[in-house]
Amino acid sequence: AEYRGTKEYLGKIYDRIANEEFKTHADELEKIYDRLSMFKVDEDNELTSKDLLKITTHVITAGEVFLKYGRMGSPHNRYVFLNENLQQLCWQSKERTGTIRYIITADIRDVELGSTRTKVFQRYNIPAELDEICFSIIASNRTLDLQARSKEV
Repeated sequence: AEYRGTKEYLGKIYDRIANEEFKTHADELEKIYDRLSMFKVDEDNELTSKDLLKITTHVITAGEVFLKYGRMGSPHNRYVFLNENLQQLCWQSKERTGTIRYIITADIRDVELGSTRTKVFQRYNIPAELDEICFSIIASNRTLDLQARSKEV
């Protein structure tokens, strides 16, 4: 079995997406590639496999701060990351302290783009211009509803 963090493995995933061979039974890394493939980063408005690998590696290893919407209370910033063995999508305070909450990546069923796809997002009156930076990670027992700081995240 190929190790999921290798350049070759990630390159194969990108090639499948670029060739429109992306299937709905995608694993967690392929779902990240699908989201990242929407962003334009070079003068030709294309995301190269090298850039995609760099961005994905950063997101996977370093994590990123997102605005997390929940069932109760106000939206709040959370540091979101994959654990070392890629088995849990985790989040905790933006200061990276306190309890780490997580979704088991094997339980992730889909990623929905936009701010109107889940009941959690529907609770909030999110302006239309923010719709393109909102997404929901749909797991078997919950959703994780997030807003990126910008389209580049």
